[in-house]
Amino acid sequence: MYSLAMEPEDTPKLKAGKMQFMISMLFGIISGLSFAFVYATLTEVAFAIILTVLVFFHISLMILMRLRLIRFSQVHKVYLGSNMFGNFLGTLALGGIANSTGVFLFGLGSPFGMITRPTREFVRWFMASIGLVLMEAILQPWLRASNNIPPGAGAILWGLNSLIVCGIWFGNIFGLLRQRDTALQELHEEQVRSENLLLNVLPKKIADRLRREPGTIAEAHKAVTILFADIVGFTPLTSQLNPVEMIELLNTIYSEFDALSEKYQVEKIRTIGDNYMVASGVPESNEAHARDMARMALEMQAFADKLSIRDEHRIQFRIGIHSGPVIAGIVGRKKFQYDIWGDAVNTASRMESHGEAGQIQVSQATYELLKDEFIMEKRGTIDVKGKGQMTTWFLMGHREGSKV
Repeated sequence: MYSLAMEPEDTPKLKAGKMQFMISMLFGIISGLSFAFVYATLTEVAFAIILTVLVFFHISLMILMRLRLIRFSQVHKVYLGSNMFGNFLGTLALGGIANSTGVFLFGLGSPFGMITRPTREFVRWFMASIGLVLMEAILQPWLRASNNIPPGAGAILWGLNSLIVCGIWFGNIFGLLRQRDTALQELHEEQVRSENLLLNVLPKKIADRLRREPGTIAEAHKAVTILFADIVGFTPLTSQLNPVEMIELLNTIYSEFDALSEKYQVEKIRTIGDNYMVASGVPESNEAHARDMARMALEMQAFADKLSIRDEHRIQFRIGIHSGPVIAGIVGRKKFQYDIWGDAVNTASRMESHGEAGQIQVSQATYELLKDEFIMEKRGTIDVKGKGQMTTWFLMGHREGSKV
């Protein structure tokens, strides 16, 4: 029964609306036949005939829906229109509003079936129902003064009809409120998804500021530690793995790195291919920026030691770290990106590219910040592209007794 108007492409919201309508239609058919019998018993045959014709008209609408000869939107309007016109005729047959035993109230209740539709459409239907009731009032002097319904039965029918109409109003208003609550819940969930998506792209501090002050955001940070990590031998590795295996490998690595960045409260800047970049000390200043980055780097290497793929091939990372001042901010309009710029970024990149597989190479500047808490092994002086001769160190581990 409820599936008569359903279509495979219907959204859950539309299906719920159709089901609510079909339930009210079924209730209208059952109650219409019941009241037709009651009024026929009370010798109000004309009204009983009108009710019966209306019921069978509604049944024919359901058959047309089942045969897909009429659309649901058309049935909705025809059903409500026929209810209003049928109640108008029924009220006249009973002797007008004064003798209607509350039947005219159904004419006022019918438009509430449109309460979930656009406001203008509902107002048009409600004004039409008011117009029919006014016409019934105008015609009252020309209608019969009384009908065949005994006063006691009339009072009972007034009560039943009033209760049913109140039920119609309540049911439709309840449906509207439920639809509103659902819409608000969906809106809230969408806002949460949008917020989470934004926070995956931008730091929370920057996202909050961007909402308050749309436009260019640029900040200078004097003390920042930057880390670059790269998979050694990535290009040959791509020829050994199929695309799915390659993506799964990168996802495993980056997911672990992301978890570590959250653990040590460092900011992920970007990933390009097999290259991973994070910074500590942006967008919030952090006195322990070098220490936090060193701890993360050591855990990254520990993760590499555990990671292996087919053919017993071991994954190794080349990691480079440097500390210094940077400029941080938002670039672009279409796809926001939080990024950092400055000589410190270039130097950190050189620490990685000129490093060794399985080692964490740090600059002299970072060494000075870490030497008291971490074991450092001097690599010596190396020629760094664009920088000349630089003294670098390998980060080996925590010093015994240092705070981990």
